[in-house]
Amino acid sequence: MKPDNSHSRSALVGAFDILGLKRIMSNANLPELSDRLERLIRIVKGCGEEPSIFEVGGLRSSGVPVVLQASDSFVVFSVVESDADVVQLLWNVHHLIYHAIQQDLPIRGAIAFGEALVRTEPPMFIGPAVAEAFGWEHRQAWAGACLSPSLESHLNARALREVLFPLVVPYAIPLETCRKSGLAVNWTADALYFMDPVHARTKFPECPPSDPDHDRVMKKVDNTVQFLEHCLTIKRQHGYFLGPTNRRVVLGPPTKDGRLIRIVTVS
Repeated sequence: MKPDNSHSRSALVGAFDILGLKRIMSNANLPELSDRLERLIRIVKGCGEEPSIFEVGGLRSSGVPVVLQASDSFVVFSVVESDADVVQLLWNVHHLIYHAIQQDLPIRGAIAFGEALVRTEPPMFIGPAVAEAFGWEHRQAWAGACLSPSLESHLNARALREVLFPLVVPYAIPLETCRKSGLAVNWTADALYFMDPVHARTKFPECPPSDPDHDRVMKKVDNTVQFLEHCLTIKRQHGYFLGPTNRRVVLGPPTKDGRLIRIVTVS
Protein backbone atom coordinates (compact mmCIF):
# COMPACT_ATOMS: atom_id res chain seq x y z
CA MET A 1 0.00 0.00 0.00
CA LYS A 2 1.41 3.39 -1.05
CA PRO A 3 0.71 5.91 1.70
CA ASP A 4 0.14 8.74 -0.85
CA ASN A 5 -2.39 6.93 -3.06
CA SER A 6 -4.50 4.13 -1.56
CA HIS A 7 -7.63 2.54 -3.01
CA SER A 8 -9.20 -0.56 -1.53
CA ARG A 9 -12.53 -2.34 -1.32
CA SER A 10 -11.49 -3.63 2.11
CA ALA A 11 -10.64 -0.38 3.81
CA LEU A 12 -11.20 1.02 7.27
CA VAL A 13 -12.10 4.70 7.35
CA GLY A 14 -12.42 6.74 10.50
CA ALA A 15 -14.01 10.19 10.18
CA PHE A 16 -13.55 12.63 13.08
CA ASP A 17 -14.53 16.22 13.82
CA ILE A 18 -13.32 18.46 16.63
CA LEU A 19 -16.31 19.57 18.68
CA GLY A 20 -16.70 23.32 19.11
CA LEU A 21 -13.65 24.24 17.02
CA LYS A 22 -15.11 27.64 16.16
CA ARG A 23 -15.37 28.43 19.88
CA ILE A 24 -11.84 27.12 20.46
CA MET A 25 -10.37 29.17 17.59
CA SER A 26 -12.07 32.36 18.77
CA ASN A 27 -10.17 32.21 22.07
CA ALA A 28 -6.97 30.38 21.11
CA ASN A 29 -3.40 31.22 20.25
CA LEU A 30 -3.45 29.88 16.68
CA PRO A 31 0.23 28.79 16.44
CA GLU A 32 -0.19 26.93 19.75
CA LEU A 33 -3.44 25.37 18.50
CA SER A 34 -1.63 24.25 15.33
CA ASP A 35 1.04 22.57 17.46
CA ARG A 36 -1.64 20.70 19.42
CA LEU A 37 -3.25 19.45 16.21
CA GLU A 38 0.12 18.26 14.87
CA ARG A 39 0.75 16.37 18.12
CA LEU A 40 -2.59 14.59 17.70
CA ILE A 41 -1.64 13.46 14.19
CA ARG A 42 1.70 12.11 15.43
CA ILE A 43 -0.08 10.26 18.25
CA VAL A 44 -2.53 8.47 16.00
CA LYS A 45 0.18 7.59 13.47
CA GLY A 46 2.67 6.15 15.92
CA CYS A 47 1.16 5.68 19.39
CA GLY A 48 4.62 4.98 20.81
CA GLU A 49 8.35 5.27 20.23
CA GLU A 50 8.05 2.72 17.43
CA PRO A 51 5.00 1.69 15.35
CA SER A 52 2.85 -0.74 17.30
CA ILE A 53 2.44 -4.29 16.02
CA PHE A 54 -0.59 -6.52 16.51
CA GLU A 55 -0.97 -10.22 15.79
CA VAL A 56 -4.30 -11.98 15.27
CA GLY A 57 -4.52 -15.55 14.03
CA GLY A 58 -0.77 -15.65 13.46
CA LEU A 59 -0.82 -12.62 11.10
CA ARG A 60 0.71 -9.24 11.86
CA SER A 61 -0.75 -5.81 11.19
CA SER A 62 0.67 -4.36 7.99
CA GLY A 63 1.41 -0.82 9.17
CA VAL A 64 0.16 2.35 10.80
CA PRO A 65 -2.91 4.11 9.38
CA VAL A 66 -2.78 7.02 6.96
CA VAL A 67 -3.96 10.22 8.69
CA LEU A 68 -5.28 13.34 6.93
CA GLN A 69 -6.37 16.56 8.61
CA ALA A 70 -8.40 19.31 6.98
CA SER A 71 -9.74 22.17 9.09
CA ASP A 72 -11.73 20.55 11.91
CA SER A 73 -11.81 17.05 10.36
CA PHE A 74 -9.52 14.03 10.62
CA VAL A 75 -9.64 10.99 8.37
CA VAL A 76 -7.86 7.81 9.51
CA PHE A 77 -7.45 5.20 6.78
CA SER A 78 -6.05 1.68 6.59
CA VAL A 79 -6.26 -1.21 4.13
CA VAL A 80 -7.38 -4.42 5.83
CA GLU A 81 -5.04 -7.23 4.84
CA SER A 82 -5.69 -9.24 8.01
CA ASP A 83 -7.73 -9.05 11.23
CA ALA A 84 -4.70 -7.53 12.92
CA ASP A 85 -5.10 -4.39 10.79
CA VAL A 86 -8.57 -3.88 12.27
CA VAL A 87 -7.17 -4.07 15.80
CA GLN A 88 -4.31 -1.75 14.82
CA LEU A 89 -6.55 1.04 13.55
CA LEU A 90 -8.99 0.84 16.47
CA TRP A 91 -6.06 0.93 18.91
CA ASN A 92 -4.69 4.07 17.24
CA VAL A 93 -8.14 5.66 17.20
CA HIS A 94 -8.57 5.12 20.94
CA HIS A 95 -5.29 6.98 21.50
CA LEU A 96 -6.50 9.81 19.27
CA ILE A 97 -9.76 10.27 21.20
CA TYR A 98 -8.11 10.12 24.64
CA HIS A 99 -5.31 12.55 23.82
CA ALA A 100 -7.63 14.91 21.96
CA ILE A 101 -9.83 15.22 25.05
CA GLN A 102 -6.77 15.62 27.27
CA GLN A 103 -5.65 18.54 25.10
CA ASP A 104 -9.07 20.25 25.32
CA LEU A 105 -9.92 19.23 21.75
CA PRO A 106 -12.82 16.78 22.20
CA ILE A 107 -13.55 14.86 19.00
CA ARG A 108 -16.45 12.84 17.67
CA GLY A 109 -16.08 10.11 15.07
CA ALA A 110 -17.18 6.92 13.40
CA ILE A 111 -15.33 4.07 11.69
CA ALA A 112 -16.66 2.28 8.61
CA PHE A 113 -15.52 -0.70 6.49
CA GLY A 114 -15.72 -0.90 2.71
CA GLU A 115 -14.45 0.78 -0.43
CA ALA A 116 -12.48 4.01 -0.20
CA LEU A 117 -9.78 5.96 -2.01
CA VAL A 118 -7.45 8.21 -0.05
CA ARG A 119 -4.67 10.46 -1.36
CA THR A 120 -2.39 12.58 0.75
CA GLU A 121 -1.12 14.90 -2.02
CA PRO A 122 -3.38 16.61 -2.84
CA PRO A 123 -5.59 15.55 0.10
CA MET A 124 -8.59 13.53 -1.07
CA PHE A 125 -10.86 10.97 0.61
CA ILE A 126 -13.81 9.54 -1.30
CA GLY A 127 -15.89 6.37 -1.45
CA PRO A 128 -18.84 4.61 0.20
CA ALA A 129 -16.93 3.91 3.42
CA VAL A 130 -15.98 7.60 3.69
CA ALA A 131 -19.59 8.68 3.22
CA GLU A 132 -20.81 6.16 5.79
CA ALA A 133 -18.21 7.17 8.36
CA PHE A 134 -18.97 10.90 8.05
CA GLY A 135 -22.71 10.19 8.09
CA TRP A 136 -22.51 8.38 11.41
CA GLU A 137 -20.01 10.86 12.82
CA HIS A 138 -22.42 13.78 12.32
CA ARG A 139 -25.34 11.97 13.97
CA GLN A 140 -23.71 11.47 17.37
CA ALA A 141 -24.07 13.67 20.45
CA TRP A 142 -20.87 13.16 22.46
CA ALA A 143 -17.08 13.12 22.28
CA GLY A 144 -16.29 9.56 21.26
CA ALA A 145 -16.56 7.19 18.33
CA CYS A 146 -18.99 4.51 17.23
CA LEU A 147 -18.49 1.66 14.78
CA SER A 148 -20.78 2.06 11.77
CA PRO A 149 -23.02 -0.83 10.63
CA SER A 150 -20.55 -1.95 7.94
CA LEU A 151 -17.75 -2.38 10.46
CA GLU A 152 -20.05 -4.07 12.98
CA SER A 153 -21.00 -6.57 10.27
CA HIS A 154 -17.33 -7.16 9.44
CA LEU A 155 -16.46 -7.82 13.10
CA ASN A 156 -19.34 -10.27 13.39
CA ALA A 157 -18.35 -12.08 10.18
CA ARG A 158 -14.75 -12.38 11.38
CA ALA A 159 -15.69 -13.24 15.00
CA LEU A 160 -13.61 -10.32 16.27
CA ARG A 161 -15.86 -8.84 18.94
CA GLU A 162 -14.40 -10.99 21.73
CA VAL A 163 -10.85 -10.33 20.49
CA LEU A 164 -11.44 -6.57 20.61
CA PHE A 165 -13.06 -6.36 24.07
CA PRO A 166 -12.59 -4.07 26.00
CA LEU A 167 -11.09 -1.86 23.26
CA VAL A 168 -14.52 -2.00 21.63
CA VAL A 169 -17.58 -2.24 23.89
CA PRO A 170 -21.34 -2.59 23.39
CA TYR A 171 -23.12 0.67 24.19
CA ALA A 172 -26.27 2.66 23.52
CA ILE A 173 -24.73 5.25 21.20
CA PRO A 174 -26.11 8.76 21.89
CA LEU A 175 -27.44 10.31 18.69
CA GLU A 176 -28.90 13.80 18.32
CA THR A 177 -32.49 12.53 18.64
CA CYS A 178 -32.24 9.11 20.32
CA ARG A 179 -29.92 6.28 21.35
CA LYS A 180 -28.98 3.31 19.19
CA SER A 181 -27.54 0.00 20.38
CA GLY A 182 -24.14 -0.51 18.83
CA LEU A 183 -20.39 -0.68 19.43
CA ALA A 184 -18.14 2.13 20.63
CA VAL A 185 -14.40 2.65 20.95
CA ASN A 186 -13.37 2.56 24.61
CA TRP A 187 -10.87 5.42 24.74
CA THR A 188 -9.71 4.44 28.25
CA ALA A 189 -8.85 0.83 27.27
CA ASP A 190 -5.10 1.39 27.66
CA ALA A 191 -3.68 0.39 31.05
CA LEU A 192 -2.41 3.94 31.65
CA TYR A 193 -5.50 5.83 30.55
CA PHE A 194 -7.65 7.22 33.33
CA MET A 195 -9.63 10.43 33.56
CA ASP A 196 -11.73 11.79 36.38
CA PRO A 197 -15.30 12.30 35.13
CA VAL A 198 -15.52 15.70 36.83
CA HIS A 199 -12.24 16.74 35.20
CA ALA A 200 -13.52 15.54 31.81
CA ARG A 201 -16.25 18.19 31.92
CA THR A 202 -13.59 20.92 31.86
CA LYS A 203 -12.20 19.66 28.54
CA PHE A 204 -15.03 21.09 26.45
CA PRO A 205 -15.17 24.69 25.16
CA GLU A 206 -17.08 26.97 27.49
CA CYS A 207 -20.69 27.58 26.54
CA PRO A 208 -22.52 30.00 28.88
CA PRO A 209 -26.19 29.44 29.78
CA SER A 210 -27.12 32.48 27.69
CA ASP A 211 -25.80 30.81 24.53
CA PRO A 212 -28.57 29.38 22.30
CA ASP A 213 -26.55 26.15 21.94
CA HIS A 214 -26.03 25.67 25.69
CA ASP A 215 -28.47 22.80 26.20
CA ARG A 216 -27.25 20.93 23.13
CA VAL A 217 -23.60 21.34 24.15
CA MET A 218 -24.27 20.21 27.72
CA LYS A 219 -26.07 17.14 26.41
CA LYS A 220 -22.87 16.16 24.58
CA VAL A 221 -20.81 16.74 27.71
CA ASP A 222 -23.20 14.64 29.84
CA ASN A 223 -23.21 11.81 27.28
CA THR A 224 -19.40 11.80 27.16
CA VAL A 225 -19.07 11.65 30.94
CA GLN A 226 -21.64 8.85 31.19
CA PHE A 227 -19.64 6.77 28.70
CA LEU A 228 -16.39 7.53 30.55
CA GLU A 229 -17.94 6.29 33.81
CA HIS A 230 -19.15 3.16 32.00
CA CYS A 231 -15.67 2.46 30.63
CA LEU A 232 -14.00 2.99 34.00
CA THR A 233 -16.42 0.43 35.46
CA ILE A 234 -15.41 -2.01 32.71
CA LYS A 235 -11.75 -1.42 33.54
CA ARG A 236 -12.35 -2.18 37.22
CA GLN A 237 -14.33 -5.34 36.44
CA HIS A 238 -12.53 -6.72 33.38
CA GLY A 239 -9.12 -5.03 33.23
CA TYR A 240 -7.58 -3.26 30.27
CA PHE A 241 -6.75 -4.09 26.65
CA LEU A 242 -3.31 -5.69 26.40
CA GLY A 243 -2.25 -3.65 23.39
CA PRO A 244 0.53 -4.32 20.85
CA THR A 245 2.59 -7.50 20.90
CA ASN A 246 5.77 -5.39 20.76
CA ARG A 247 4.89 -3.46 23.92
CA ARG A 248 7.35 -3.51 26.82
CA VAL A 249 7.51 -2.19 30.38
CA VAL A 250 10.65 -0.14 30.96
CA LEU A 251 12.08 0.87 34.35
CA GLY A 252 14.34 3.89 34.47
CA PRO A 253 14.97 7.40 35.76
CA PRO A 254 11.86 9.39 36.64
CA THR A 255 10.09 11.00 33.71
CA LYS A 256 9.09 14.68 33.78
CA ASP A 257 5.86 13.72 35.52
CA GLY A 258 7.70 11.56 38.08
CA ARG A 259 6.93 8.08 36.72
CA LEU A 260 9.56 5.33 37.07
CA ILE A 261 7.71 2.95 34.77
CA ARG A 262 7.15 3.59 31.08
CA ILE A 263 5.30 1.44 28.58
CA VAL A 264 6.96 1.62 25.16
CA THR A 265 6.81 -0.16 21.82
CA VAL A 266 10.01 -1.62 20.37
CA SER A 267 11.03 -2.56 16.86
